[in-house]
Amino acid sequence: MDDRFFHAFLPPTLTVAGRDLKRFTLWHHFLLSAIDSPIISGRSFNVHDLIAAVKCCRSSYGKKVDMTPSLRDCYWEFRYKKNPKLFQLHGVSFFEWMNIQCSPPRFWRTPGKGGSSVKIDNGPRCLAMACSLMHRAGFSREEAWDTPVGEALWIDAQIAKIEGVEINFLDDADLDDTPLSFDEMTEEQVMERFRRDLPSEEIAKKSFEHWKKNRKQ
Repeated sequence: MDDRFFHAFLPPTLTVAGRDLKRFTLWHHFLLSAIDSPIISGRSFNVHDLIAAVKCCRSSYGKKVDMTPSLRDCYWEFRYKKNPKLFQLHGVSFFEWMNIQCSPPRFWRTPGKGGSSVKIDNGPRCLAMACSLMHRAGFSREEAWDTPVGEALWIDAQIAKIEGVEINFLDDADLDDTPLSFDEMTEEQVMERFRRDLPSEEIAKKSFEHWKKNRKQ
């Protein structure tokens, strides 16, 4: 079986900026997109961006995240600026923690008849996943949004297969999944890897301007 499957349902725990992180959920993905976090879009990020992302990833569905800097935030900002290597270590660890939970299953796909093109759905991916879990799997709204991203992708794919979509999961024998060391990759390679594996979407941001302003302070 593809290791992505086990990573999706058994996500690793991580401690960054003095906060324990357990699961990267659809709600966390939505929050980071809503505040235009450079981490979710694969851009370079700073100490403030990392701390804000960690705070978002501690939130449960429907609960507002207080982006006003706390004493703990100030303490970790001081530590990271005093020790750039610690910031780099925690930044890479946070990247890997999200990345390992966002790798969807890979399939053999049957080509479309007549070489017909496939229409790309540009809707918010996290919303599509949440709605699929609610509509097709019977999750409550809270359960759906608090589902880890990777787990949601695997459940959605399995339901599609049950419903008759002609897909077949690839396993380790079909994949070249030799673990890559982020220490041996350039920053550009890390960003490209993250952009490739992490689902992305455009979220309307006008109603979040005040929130974003607080994040940047």
